Amino acid sequence: MLRRFLSALGFVWLPWVALALFGAWMAGAGEPFKAWPSYMDYHELQAEGFLQGHLHLSWEPAPELLKQENPRDPAHRALWLWDASLHDGHYYLYWGPVPALLMAAVKWAFHIPWLGDPFAVYVFWLLALAASGALLWRLRAEHFPQVPRGWVTVLLLAVGFIGPVLHLVTTAAVYQAAIIGAQAFLVLGVALAARQAGNAAPPAGGTWRLWAAGLAFGLALACRITVAPAIAVIGLLTAWAVGRGDVRAAARALVAVAAPVAACLVAMLAYNQARFGKPLEFGITLQMSTIKFQPSFAYLPANLHGYALRNLAVDWCTFPYLLQRWDPPDSLPSWIHPPADYLVGEPLVGFLRSIPLSWLAVPAMLFVARSARRQDPPDKRRALWWWLGVGAALATATFAVPLMMFSATMRYLGDVAYGLCLMGALGAFALLASGRKRQGGAVVALVVLAQLVVGFAIGFQGYNNHFKLKRPELYAKLNRPLPWCATPPPAK
Repeated sequence: MLRRFLSALGFVWLPWVALALFGAWMAGAGEPFKAWPSYMDYHELQAEGFLQGHLHLSWEPAPELLKQENPRDPAHRALWLWDASLHDGHYYLYWGPVPALLMAAVKWAFHIPWLGDPFAVYVFWLLALAASGALLWRLRAEHFPQVPRGWVTVLLLAVGFIGPVLHLVTTAAVYQAAIIGAQAFLVLGVALAARQAGNAAPPAGGTWRLWAAGLAFGLALACRITVAPAIAVIGLLTAWAVGRGDVRAAARALVAVAAPVAACLVAMLAYNQARFGKPLEFGITLQMSTIKFQPSFAYLPANLHGYALRNLAVDWCTFPYLLQRWDPPDSLPSWIHPPADYLVGEPLVGFLRSIPLSWLAVPAMLFVARSARRQDPPDKRRALWWWLGVGAALATATFAVPLMMFSATMRYLGDVAYGLCLMGALGAFALLASGRKRQGGAVVALVVLAQLVVGFAIGFQGYNNHFKLKRPELYAKLNRPLPWCATPPPAK
């Protein structure tokens, strides 16, 4: 293990350190070593609640609110803790408990009075990056050894600059922590399973990796319950790949992955029972919000269009020049007619613009589909289909619930970003290993460059123009019109 780590040191782990510093700069709005700006620190409040010995938040409802006959009446909105779940005189979270539990453990172990949700988002992002680096290293080593190892570094940089994910990091709050936490554990689980399922000749005695992958998937579920469909698909794909036609071996692999997930699910249901008296009540119906969670297929066309095709606005007078659109009412084509309660007003750039690496999912699908024509051995074909299938599951099955929501917003693209990039990385390696390596390398380099530029622009803005809001002096220095700016920026 040490030898593998040292061999990947210069190509994976040193770039990971550089990305970690960059992420701290983004989260701190240009001041990585000072207190980071916070927005909604609900996981922090839940961690404090755990440390105080109870399951509700440390923030108690206003006494005036509890005296009302209907505390959820919007007339009392000024007294609410927005989007928390009110039950039996206390506030709870409808997100999973894992981020708060981990924060509570760190606070207790190191006697830290306050961490804040940006800490959780940043740590989960680092975990997702580390797991992605391990995946890229494994994918190249097992299926594309002829590709120079430096391309792993290039693709890891692209993963570090995923626009919607940097968007989470720079405007870190309770929503973002749940999303990136689930993604981090999903990618970690895939990285653990890859040694057995994604390898044409897996090593013997690696069942423990499948158990560890199952635990990671269970922790993802306990961050964000909506990733359950993706976990089910990945578990079945892994059992199929590991079994290699042996039904008993596939069943053993499925048990190894599913047992820890089932244990985490049972723990979640028990947690709900202890909080709300109902194992299937996650707190959604108890939200203090004027926006109720009512998924519907009627929202699907508008959401599919927005998440795929919403464009960037170009403004050469305003840094960073590529600006996210705040969902204007005229952004939908005339043939899409969403329900009257479909909400607009959230920032969004479709993944075809915000995640350029996703473009290379097409050559990935072609490469894997042609594996039989190349007369690859059956085990290699099965392993390649596992890589593609897992990437597709992470890019689609995680999105089943957000696609039926009443609005489209940038943060939900974080649910599919790592799957799209895994498929894109497979396509990139396929191009780099093709007969036209020079042309393939040029295409991959251009795609990665586009991802770096667009990802930085989207992440820099965050939800609330993060730098402009929190570090206006720094933003004023950065906000310089380009020479071809048509009109000067307005006076400050």
